[in-house]
Amino acid sequence: MEIQSVEINRNGKAVEARGKSPIYERYQTIYLHAVKQMSVFEIAEIILRNPVTVSTYIKSYQNKGLDGLVMGVSTGAPEQLTTTQADYHHESSA
Repeated sequence: MEIQSVEINRNGKAVEARGKSPIYERYQTIYLHAVKQMSVFEIAEIILRNPVTVSTYIKSYQNKGLDGLVMGVSTGAPEQLTTTQADYHHESSA
């Protein structure tokens, strides 16, 4: 019970730091789900994300705690060129 209260306090601090941290959205999701008892669909409407994304945030938190919310390196969009095409493009533009 003590751990949960510490995490809620941390979430509260993250909510106050709105716009200062890219992880805000994930903390907000957990806060709305755990404290405000909002559904995945309600949260998705608030943060303008797909409900599947919201579910992913919640599952990550349930499995790993706050560490599960830490963002890794964004992979971005997949590469459109093959390695050979990229090498050719790089050589021809040099």
